[in-house]
Amino acid sequence: MSDARVDAFMAGYRKAWETNAPDDIVALFTEGAVYRGRPGTPAWTGHDEIVTGWLEHADAPGSTTFAWETLARDGDLAVVRCVTTYPKGRKKGTYDNLWVIEFSPDGAPRSSPTGGSPGSGSPDQRMLMNCSATSRSLPLSSAMTA
Repeated sequence: MSDARVDAFMAGYRKAWETNAPDDIVALFTEGAVYRGRPGTPAWTGHDEIVTGWLEHADAPGSTTFAWETLARDGDLAVVRCVTTYPKGRKKGTYDNLWVIEFSPDGAPRSSPTGGSPGSGSPDQRMLMNCSATSRSLPLSSAMTA
């Protein structure tokens, strides 16, 4: 299942992940975005908190493989399955995640640690992401690998 908003967000997300550049991270979210890296953890709200939290948990560029697929879309909501593999280091293993992304009407995500898309400054952009680590992952039916 392909969707331009989801595709654009995921490409931007992976770019930000690989560069850890504050401008690339900010480009994903509107100022009022809410982002949560794991279930049960405090959310990061707004550009400053998101960039600070992101950089505190940043991975070295090139340290992962990443594949994803859109599982469902309904209006402004998308569910995306992401599989990240860390071949070595303290995070070594495969992480099989579900992200729920809520987009604002302009296409930007309203909530995260559960998803997102490049934002246009809309105050209600959020991305919600629920992550769960696993030791194995099932094959993706259609995936982008970066």
